Amino acid sequence: MAGGGSTGAIAIADATKTAFAAKVFGYVRSTKSRKSWRRLIETMREAERKYLSPSWGFGLGPEDFAANEIAEGLLYVSHVTKLALDLYMEKAPRFVRFVSPTQKLIGDNPDAQYYIASLRVTTHGGVIDNQNNKEFIVKGCR
Repeated sequence: MAGGGSTGAIAIADATKTAFAAKVFGYVRSTKSRKSWRRLIETMREAERKYLSPSWGFGLGPEDFAANEIAEGLLYVSHVTKLALDLYMEKAPRFVRFVSPTQKLIGDNPDAQYYIASLRVTTHGGVIDNQNNKEFIVKGCR
């Protein structure tokens, strides 16, 4: 076929085989991002299992109290995870709110407005974003 049509036909055949294998055998292509995602899920599972355990004092009281305590602990773990995703998943550094009226970390001060960013300070006073090594100059903050 002219214009690379046979290459296109091969790509369609490969895609069809992959789709068939996914539906019949549950096959999904392994990628670096999927491996990272699964590692995050396993880390969250481990945090829930270890941090929200009786060895840390969770779930020891009456059933209603224990259920509420564990729910609050899961909310805390999700807030820490959200902050980490906000800080490290973006390509360029950006300031994100550390606490808010709906996200509490390290105390109960939702009216405070703290911002945090993933930055690396250079020797000449600037900061470099971790993902792209782009340089930014920080003059000051209010």
